[in-house]
Amino acid sequence: METAATAQEESPIIRIPSDRSRVQRLGTSLGDYAAALHIGNYDPPEGQMALICLVEIVSSLLKEGAVKVWDICNGLAGKYGDGLNGQLDAFSWACRRVDQYCTGESNRLPAVKDVPTH
Repeated sequence: METAATAQEESPIIRIPSDRSRVQRLGTSLGDYAAALHIGNYDPPEGQMALICLVEIVSSLLKEGAVKVWDICNGLAGKYGDGLNGQLDAFSWACRRVDQYCTGESNRLPAVKDVPTH
């Protein structure tokens, strides 16, 4: 992820990996994350924000090939409003984990059971 020190600078960008197997894993993980949001999990958005962020980031990444982190954050803020307030650590965690996977710093994406809640 390209880093930026302040909001005045360009947004950090997460880029899709060039390795096809990693791209396939992103798609598989997206399915797992999206399914987990719909399986008897009645937490308010605040309780599932890391999972919501993973779905948004990975989905956008697969569609666009690269995502501007601040654009994703603004979109989530527009959709969840107060639900994102106090949950920026969940957003940062999700961005960091996806970026680490895409750059090869990590060999795996988090499993649904490893995604933090609340």
